[in-house]
Amino acid sequence: MDFTLLLAFSSLIPIIIASVSGDEAIDYFTVCSQPFDCGNKTNLSYPFWATDHRRRECGHPDFELIGCGNGNQHPVLVVTESLHLRLIAVNQSSKTLTVALPDYRYTACPRINATLSSTLLAPSPLEAAALQNLTLFFGCPSRAGIPDTRLSCSVAGDLVSFYANETVVRDRDLGGLLESCTGRVVFPIPADVDGGIWGRDGEAQLQRVLDSGVNLSYSYGGYQVLCEQCGEFGGLCGTAAGGSTFLCHCLAGSQPLSCPVSIAAGAP
Repeated sequence: MDFTLLLAFSSLIPIIIASVSGDEAIDYFTVCSQPFDCGNKTNLSYPFWATDHRRRECGHPDFELIGCGNGNQHPVLVVTESLHLRLIAVNQSSKTLTVALPDYRYTACPRINATLSSTLLAPSPLEAAALQNLTLFFGCPSRAGIPDTRLSCSVAGDLVSFYANETVVRDRDLGGLLESCTGRVVFPIPADVDGGIWGRDGEAQLQRVLDSGVNLSYSYGGYQVLCEQCGEFGGLCGTAAGGSTFLCHCLAGSQPLSCPVSIAAGAP
């Protein structure tokens, strides 16, 4: 074999080995045992994660946070690609959080269609009955039956933006507008919200309601039982690198389900 070719091939070996074993060399148990701060939220742990602040392997795929850099602001929870919510408060002991919609008043009307219908985020059974769905319609053609509860986000031409509760949407047959509007967001608000949101200063009152947020419970979905089992044996819940498969990070390495009993118990 040509010596130059052999030398070139030999130089590739460390690179290949590093690319295969690099991720395995990470001590996820140590890395994931450290809580992290994001925005004005501190000491966060599983299921939350954030690029550049907390490895994805330490969290649940559906609980990504962004906007961690500013310690004076609420971070943002990425519910779906089109629905981002401000994380106002979180209690990891009770698995509850308070989330709010972004403030659309000073921005272009979003071209998104989103409903807070995540299986991982839902009102607690005690609070579900005290909520009603509010729909924000963005960039809709003007037509008879559209309520006067207008939104002032920027929209071109003769298109209008407005909001309505479930009763108005049903009674005025506004559901048919969905295909012709540029965007729509459905979000829960308190059922007994002050009637001021329907008055002359309705948009400002509505923003106060939206800013206060809504209390929700969160769960890990199919990871719930696995995570509990992992914790019972001294492991830390996490996710496989580059995927969505559950992993239990243990002292001796990551395992598919839970840590070996001898390791979890600290036995030699």
